[in-house]
Amino acid sequence: MEDLRKDFAKMKNKVYNHLYKKSEGTCFNCGCKEEKLDIHHVVPISLGGTNNILNIVLLCAKCHGKIHNVDFLSMRNLSKKSRETESTFSKMSDEEVLGYIREIRKEKVLGKEFREYMLSLCIGGKEKKRMRKLVNKIFEDELKAMISKWRG
Repeated sequence: MEDLRKDFAKMKNKVYNHLYKKSEGTCFNCGCKEEKLDIHHVVPISLGGTNNILNIVLLCAKCHGKIHNVDFLSMRNLSKKSRETESTFSKMSDEEVLGYIREIRKEKVLGKEFREYMLSLCIGGKEKKRMRKLVNKIFEDELKAMISKWRG
């Protein structure tokens, strides 16, 4: 599966440009015209899908978000903000990074997508390992708070 992801990363722009031109910039699902569309694997790689162009469509952020139950528009905006800070994680203390993560968490980006988004901001394996640890701490803190609230 990892090889398929790496292979796709190499050809992503070519596939995107081909599909964008072919679709004339319209969302495969709702037909709206957008300047920026998201690449979506119809059958996910994790479920045995391939990078064959017949398994890939372009979706607007709204339709893509509905499929994955994620607000991709918010994630895009967060991504723009984070470009300024992504190279500074290594210079930040754990508490500063945790504060940053908590701010992003307020945007209601959930579960696996949240973890992958935060890891995508990191540069290098050491930084990703640290981020994974800090994101897990956030999840643990949230779980403890929910249990405490439930117990009353």
